[in-house]
Amino acid sequence: MIIDYVKGLEELRERRQNDALNIIEQHEDSITAYKIYSKILDDYIWIAVTEREYQGLVAEGIKEVIYTQEEANELMANKVSKDGLRAIHKIKKNFPGASIQDISDLFCKEGDCNNL
Repeated sequence: MIIDYVKGLEELRERRQNDALNIIEQHEDSITAYKIYSKILDDYIWIAVTEREYQGLVAEGIKEVIYTQEEANELMANKVSKDGLRAIHKIKKNFPGASIQDISDLFCKEGDCNNL
């Protein structure tokens, strides 16, 4: 009985995730910013697709940290370590509107990327 209950919860969660992904795909071209929860950062963040949307969110006084799509892409492409992500997040949280310029010191080193 407990196994059936757990299976049911897992199926429900999977359906909800699929529904959310379908909605995002249907409106992908019109989405200019989205809010997500990061387990690594243990915080909500905003991703702004355009610089204009980024500036708009800053002007609105959004309390969560805002990243541009370009910043998010750079962080993922360079496989910044968890500690590096947390350091960047802390800086952006304390300095709203700050942008990422040079993060080369935070790139994963050989054998140091297993914490991603």
